Formats: sequence, structure tokens, C-alpha cells
Amino acid sequence: MGFLKKFYRKYRFSILAFLSFFLTVILTGILTNLISTLLQMAVGSDINRLIMLTVVFIIFSLLLYRIIRKLSEERHRWYPVPREMEPRGHKGLIALVGPGANKMFYTSPQESPAASALQFHFHKGALKQVWLITSDEGMPVAEALRDEYSKRGVKINICQPVRNILDITETFTLGSKIIQDLPTLQLQPEDIIADFTGANTPMSVGLALAALRNGFSMEFMSKVAESESRPVQVGVNFPWQIDS
Repeated sequence: MGFLKKFYRKYRFSILAFLSFFLTVILTGILTNLISTLLQMAVGSDINRLIMLTVVFIIFSLLLYRIIRKLSEERHRWYPVPREMEPRGHKGLIALVGPGANKMFYTSPQESPAASALQFHFHKGALKQVWLITSDEGMPVAEALRDEYSKRGVKINICQPVRNILDITETFTLGSKIIQDLPTLQLQPEDIIADFTGANTPMSVGLALAALRNGFSMEFMSKVAESESRPVQVGVNFPWQIDS
């Protein structure tokens, strides 16, 4: 029984697509016979017309199968995590930016976790202000993201680069300083979410601690095979107090 459940979860979209195709073929056969009968009654037995009609319905069936399969793939691609685990759109976003493995984000900054976080909150319609925390190596990626989203009306500040990416304190200090910008921007701590995905572990820990200290929400980007990155909101279930 457990094997069948795992098999269904893994291949459910292919199974649904096959069933849709199978049913379409059956319906096509019924419709073909019906229309053939009507044509015979109307114009007699014209084999060329019947063949053409059959070919048209077969092509239609194949196209319908491809459309259903594509929709199934897109549904799987865009929703790798349950929607209730995603955060709401926030007005302010703090995101870590790294160069990626072998500096891969230099040529494709739009594939970085920070870009995915920006994209998510931007499309939610609430995003107004972004703070990017990065190192010297990640600076080209942060600048590319700033140039792209500034054109879309989002204000992006690149914080002073982290000099020692293994020092938790540096990222913690940069993340905590952001609270000072909020009164000028007419934002509250609850308007801010910190995404700690896009850098190394010490920087992620530093930003998470800064978020806990200042009352910011937190998220990380989740990605599964053949899926778009989606944010997952995280939190704590009891009060925290972090002294300066």
C-alpha cells in the first residue's frame, strides 16, 4: 500500500495526463462515428472525407494531450510548497546575496535566491524597499539586482559589504542597523521580512539573529527538482530576547 502511494505521488501528473488522453481518444472515436454517420446521410459514402475527418480528430486529440500534460507540469513547477507556508507580500525585504557556486550568478543574477525573493514580493504588489547584504564577491550580483528592480520602482539599498563572511557579528550588525531606516520610510518592523537563503551559513545565522532581535519576519527559498524557488516563512513559538 505504501508503495502504491509513493508511486502515485511521483507519477500522478503523468497518470492524469494519460487518463485524459485515453478518454479523449474514446470520445474522439464516438464523435468520429457520429459525424461519419451524419456525413454519410448528408453526402453519401465519401471515403476521402471520412479519412480527412479522422486525421483531424487524431491531431486534435494529440494537441489536447500535450496541453493537459503541459498544464500538469506547470502546476508542479510553480507550487513546490503549500501556499499556506508562503509568506504574505511585505513592503520591506532584507536579502542576502552571494556569488553562487563558481560565481555562476555573475552571468545569471536572476537565478539567485535573492532574485527569487525579490520577484515573489514584487509580484505580491507590496514591495517598496529592499536591503541587500552581500560580500565583495557578491557585489556584482547585488548591483545587477539593484539596476533591474530600480527600473520597476523598487528602492534598493546595498549595505556595506561584509568583510569576513565567517563572522556572524558583521551580518548581525548590518541587519540590526536597518531598524534605524524604518521611521523615515514610514515602515514598521512587521512590514519587513528577512530572507536568509542567499549566502553562507554564518551570514544566514547573523541575519536570522538580527531579525529575531528587531521583530522582522523570516523566510528561506525552497526549491525542488524542476520547480521554481518559492519562499517558506519561518518563525519561533516562544518569546526571544536578544540584548545588544
